This record gives sequence, structure tokens and C-alpha cells, in this order.
Amino acid sequence: MSRFPLLLVTLGLIFGCAQIAPQAPLDGLGGTSWQLVKFRGGDDAVLMPDDKAKYTIAFAGDGNVNVRFDCNRGRGTWTSPGPNQLQFGPLAPTRAMCPPDHCTTTSSGNGRSFAHTP
Repeated sequence: MSRFPLLLVTLGLIFGCAQIAPQAPLDGLGGTSWQLVKFRGGDDAVLMPDDKAKYTIAFAGDGNVNVRFDCNRGRGTWTSPGPNQLQFGPLAPTRAMCPPDHCTTTSSGNGRSFAHTP
């Protein structure tokens, strides 16, 4: 089984199962957009997208979030209940069948890297 679908399922579970806190979003994160640089799976394999612009998350200042996972897009909500905390509400994604994997597997590096796009 390809690792890319597993990555999409994992991200879907993270975004879809998070609870929304009643607090307002963190002002510093609202209005920013991020791209996936690499992802480290539970087996320590690191996946790197061939086009980082295909894996993005954009935080709006009003608590909405827009995501892109390859050819799929989604919309949901987010909040930050405290310092260094980020929570997502349910995500409504499209479920298009994307072309074959667009991630490269590597064996080293920190899998929790994201890049901010202006």
C-alpha cells in the first residue's frame, strides 16, 4: 500500500477529529499560509512533496481554515486556546481521486517541518 494515501487519511483524522475550543484564534497565526515541507510517519519514513504548494493550510483571522492536500481541498475551523496550542474543528474536504503519489520518501530529517508563505 502506498504511503501517500496513509498520509491523507492521517491528516484527515487529525483535522476531522479535533475539538473546537470556545476561545478566539491567536492573532499571530490568523492571516498566514503554510506549506508542507516534509512529513515523518510512524515508521520514521519521511515523505517530501514534489510541489509544496499542493499541501497547504491557510489560517484566517476569523477562525476559518482552508487546506489543500494534493488535488483535494477542504474548509473548517481552528482556534488557539492558549500558548503553543492549536485545535481544529471538523474539516469538510473534497474526495477527488488524485493522480499517483507526488511525495518522495527519504530516510532522514525532522518530519515536523512547515514553511510559511508570504
